[in-house]
Amino acid sequence: MEITLEKVDEIIRRKKVSYQAAKQALEDNNGDILEALASLDQTTVKKNGFWSSVRQMIEKLSKIKLSFEKEGSRLIGLPITIVLVLAFFFFPVVIGLSILLLLLGYNLQIDKSGNEMVKIPALDLRDDVH
Repeated sequence: MEITLEKVDEIIRRKKVSYQAAKQALEDNNGDILEALASLDQTTVKKNGFWSSVRQMIEKLSKIKLSFEKEGSRLIGLPITIVLVLAFFFFPVVIGLSILLLLLGYNLQIDKSGNEMVKIPALDLRDDVH
């Protein structure tokens, strides 16, 4: 089939792609508009698949909260995504601060989506020798 400007324009109008991408899709599909549109759909799905997965993972992680609490009062509470970013750039500071807070009697609490909690108790270094 012949590749015409009208066919290229139709693909551009429907898919919002460049002239080059529209022309290439038509060439790959022997000038068939329907097949060209379908092939562009498949290409878009493949390209968006990775980023869609990354976005979903970040959304799931952002529902997990990490907090330090002592006697019912919360000192700090952050989504785990923020903690991971901070740990990536300031690893020694984040680990050191976490250990310090545990030594000062704060409990580490991990809240998974509001329905499941994991508590890590404070470190108790007192000698309880009688």
